[in-house]
Formats: sequence, structure tokens, C-alpha cells
Amino acid sequence: MKKTKKIGSTGFVWLLTGSPGVGKSTISKELGSRFKKAAWIDVDSLREAVVGGYAKASDDTPEADLQVALSIKNACAMAKNFAEKGFNVFIDDIVVSPKRLNQYKKKLKGFKFKAFLLTADKKTIKKRDSQRNPKQVMGKRAIELHTTFSKTNNNWTKIDTNRKTIKETAREIIKAAKSKKTLQAY
Repeated sequence: MKKTKKIGSTGFVWLLTGSPGVGKSTISKELGSRFKKAAWIDVDSLREAVVGGYAKASDDTPEADLQVALSIKNACAMAKNFAEKGFNVFIDDIVVSPKRLNQYKKKLKGFKFKAFLLTADKKTIKKRDSQRNPKQVMGKRAIELHTTFSKTNNNWTKIDTNRKTIKETAREIIKAAKSKKTLQAY
């Protein structure tokens, strides 16, 4: 496959969000494979760096809020470091609230930032979630997040992953990224 050339002196930063099972990680890696220099940032892995006092992102506590904000700050710091060296960056995170999306937009101000909401129907999400590593299966929480995302309006660029291959989804995201309507922070 021919690698896409990056444009400009710095790379871009794309956030892929959605409920578990929509393909955030898989699509992020596929997109990254299409560029000469690319990095994938899995925010769940950053959150799991907390080994003492870990709070689930879904917990409604000040500690959970602090840890989520810290993971966003760390993801953005990594993204900036990569982008400044010409890497195109794909951040994989579950970002439901406008508050969290705004944290990304503020921390990545000045960078070529775009955000995409990947979607799928409940049946597809249940099937994909059940095929994950047992430690990563979200079960009911995946469906709760699906419902939450279906009600949110963050002006996302929505990409339906239901009946598309990984390559088709990646092509659709790249096409949408070239559109002026795609959410940007720069």
C-alpha cells in the first residue's frame, strides 16, 4: 500500500471516539498504517498507568474526574510531541461530554486537530464487545455508552462502522477529514 505523504511541517492530531466495539483502536491503527510517520495513543492504556488508587472513568467521583483529566492532558502532551516531529497522531478515547472534548480542543490549540465519532448499532457493538479479550469486555457498559453517544450532540463528524470493512471506514474518515465541516481546533 502506498503511504500517504504528510502535509506541512507538523503532523495532525485526530481523535477517534465512540462506545466500546465501534472500532476505535482498529481504525486508528489502520489509519496510522497509511502514513509514513504515525502514532497511536490509546488513552485507556494511559489511564491504566495508575496502579494505586485507580478510579474507573465511569465513576462519578472527584478522583475519577481528576484521573480522566490527567489522561487527557497526558494524551495531548504525547500527541504534541509526536506532531511537532512530523508524526500524524491518532488518539483513541471515549469522550462523551462537551467538557472533555473542549479539554482536547484547548490542549491541542494550534495543531491540526479533528474529532470523529465512530458509531455502530447495538447488535454490532454486543457482537464485537463479546469478541474482545475477556479483560476488555465491557458488556452492559458498552450499550450504556452507545445510548449516551446516540443522545449527545458535540457536532461530531459521525462515521458509521456497521457494515464497512476496516479499510472502507478508514477511507471514509480520510475523506471526511478533508471536508471543511469536520470539527477543528486550529
